[in-house]
Amino acid sequence: MGCSSNLYVKPSPSVVPATEIVEITLQPDQPNSLPNTPTPYPTLPPNNTPTVEVTSTVVREQEPTIGEGVSICSDNGKPKPLPDGFGFNGTIVYQESINEGIYTIGGKPIRRGQLPIEQGLDYFVFGFSPDNEWLAYWPTSFIPGTDQPILDTAKVQLLSAKGALKEQTLDLSTIKKEFGSKYRLLGFGLPSYWINDHLIFTTIYFQPDNDRIPSRLSSMSKIFDPFEGQWHDEILSGLPGWTEHSAVSFSPDLKRVFYEGAGFVLLNWDMLTPLWIDGEPIADDAFAAWAPDSSYVAYIKNVPSMLDQQFSILSSNGKRQRLIHQYSSLKFYIWDFRWSPNSQYIAFSGKITDGDVRLFVYDVLNNRYTYNCILHGYEENPPSIVWSPDSSLIALSGWDEPLQLFDLQTGEIFSLLSNVSAVGWSDSFPVTLP
Repeated sequence: MGCSSNLYVKPSPSVVPATEIVEITLQPDQPNSLPNTPTPYPTLPPNNTPTVEVTSTVVREQEPTIGEGVSICSDNGKPKPLPDGFGFNGTIVYQESINEGIYTIGGKPIRRGQLPIEQGLDYFVFGFSPDNEWLAYWPTSFIPGTDQPILDTAKVQLLSAKGALKEQTLDLSTIKKEFGSKYRLLGFGLPSYWINDHLIFTTIYFQPDNDRIPSRLSSMSKIFDPFEGQWHDEILSGLPGWTEHSAVSFSPDLKRVFYEGAGFVLLNWDMLTPLWIDGEPIADDAFAAWAPDSSYVAYIKNVPSMLDQQFSILSSNGKRQRLIHQYSSLKFYIWDFRWSPNSQYIAFSGKITDGDVRLFVYDVLNNRYTYNCILHGYEENPPSIVWSPDSSLIALSGWDEPLQLFDLQTGEIFSLLSNVSAVGWSDSFPVTLP
């Protein structure tokens, strides 16, 4: 995902590129406080809002090192069996095999359960709402007699922490009409996330109907309200230079949006004015995510001309930038990255070319790496990452691969389950729902 667009006007000379290099310690911006009564939807300003030029120089700050002094995991990352009496706060939601069922595990002592839904089905899970009150998911449908998914009916379901069930059907007629009978809609995919307590950003994948090669997929970005079953295309179409294939990341406080135009753009969401622009071309699979406190956005940029992957953080005002990691330094390609709920850490997993699968934990506030760990048991792909609500543990898992727990305090890794994939961690949902 992440096609470049020629629609975005190249910044004028007044848009100063990031050239100055200053070695300082990154200090967080003051988080933007959430209103006591948030509006259900972002408010779009008028289309004739005057454009404010970007005039400030971006300061590129000192890069962290991944060398001596960075801790490795206990026993060189080899997972341990769970000790007697082991437990953890909250509930991990996971699936068996590839997207099968939705189950739960957690508590002290650890116990297992399952959601009150039909467990024989496959589900795509959108995750927990920011207020931790709802889990959203889609029962996957298939072409009759095959294992090929198809988005015939978008019946999105919601389950509350109290066991209440809701269901809404999204209208697909406009999308099907746009692409015609030669294409089939495959279903929802990543990236997908809750923008706020009312809206979900998602990716819809499609391909020619006579094509069965998985790698030949196209995608479009959409926003919908799972409670009303309504698309909100006007939110994305209102972004200057945005195209329907571009990655978009809204800050949790809804004051900023980070997306791809003819490069990366950081936008003031209230006024639709750019705060920072990177006009260099971007290869596919770009990905961005905001810190939960909206202070920084972290993003991966694949640079075609350099054949390099760069991982950076940018302050919410667009004035300070730091390169965290690039592929050329370790030949390490990032597979997944996630912010800790307390906004202090970024954990990312990936693989060194012709080498180990690894997990890195980076301390944003102190600009240092705290862990560089070899991971074991992930043969197909590096694991995905799910943080515990208290930012003390990381769940590592992949499709049909082990579910392991990494303890940030001790550096230990524990084996929890086999052949499952964690899709969320909540401190509101009980292990056994009513």
